[in-house]
Amino acid sequence: MSQLPPAMATALPWLLPATVLGAFAATAALTGPLTRWLASHQFGKAIRLDGPQHQSKQGTPTMGGLVMLGVLCAAGLPLLAGRDRPAAALLLLSMLAFATLGLLDDLAGLARRSGRKELGVGLRARSMFVLQLLAASLLTLSILRLASPQAGLEQAINDLPLAALMVLAILGTVNGVNLSDGLDGLATGLLAIAFAALLAMGLSGASAVLAGVALGACLGFLVHNRHPAKVFMGNVASMGLGALLATVALLGGKLLLLPVVGAVFVAEVLSDLIQVGWFKWTRRRTGTGRRVFRMAPIHHHFEALGWPETLVVRRFWQAGALFAFFAWMLSRWLV
Repeated sequence: MSQLPPAMATALPWLLPATVLGAFAATAALTGPLTRWLASHQFGKAIRLDGPQHQSKQGTPTMGGLVMLGVLCAAGLPLLAGRDRPAAALLLLSMLAFATLGLLDDLAGLARRSGRKELGVGLRARSMFVLQLLAASLLTLSILRLASPQAGLEQAINDLPLAALMVLAILGTVNGVNLSDGLDGLATGLLAIAFAALLAMGLSGASAVLAGVALGACLGFLVHNRHPAKVFMGNVASMGLGALLATVALLGGKLLLLPVVGAVFVAEVLSDLIQVGWFKWTRRRTGTGRRVFRMAPIHHHFEALGWPETLVVRRFWQAGALFAFFAWMLSRWLV
């Protein structure tokens, strides 16, 4: 769907590594100063009381992922003047739209700004879902319009099942990344693996450039976000990068491979849905809510089993890499 000018296509073998390295260096260099600024202005993470025992992380600067978003915007703006302007605009707008929702959630959940009795709670889940659904629907319509500019009413009706799958893919990816951002470096590493996998499958145009920038930015942020994390990316970045990942996959025609590339994200979402659904159903039936997992999402279940945080993160990274490789193999077979 995206195409590079001939000169850029010829330069891509060296341009892509340079893009990744440049994004890595910029993010690694800029995250430190932003972390100090966030700490000095008390933008500290509030740890939920009903979650795992991570009280030592209380007050760790959050929203450090703004650097990654800034690097991506800086790399994406020149693309708006090129031949791939429509795809570049969609990629940037999707990222910024969901990043805005994440920013609102971050600000509502900050300890010093929240008026709630419960620390670490941002926007209400129902309100957030409605806003996400609206943004995902508009993004899906834009992608379909870009793919078929002359499509009429009949084509639009035929595309409804595809549109529903695309909305589901966007919502699942955004929330999967957001839920996985609960352990030091977990979401950042998984995002780097996912963007690398999509690049390995073959991307072009703005999708290739921004996926490369995202890969480098995630690796650069991991310098500060690995255990023990000096800064968290925040919902602003987890939602923004989740939306970017989904949009890159959809523009690249990899809708069916996205759940495989992001299998860990899928597991995070499903574990949360199963836990909440089973608890509510058993409470309605028996008066006492029961749980399938010791804690959800599923990375906290393994913590509750006694696994060290670093072990959980390593095992989840390994699982993410394994599924990413499997997705790459599938993409070779499908071709």
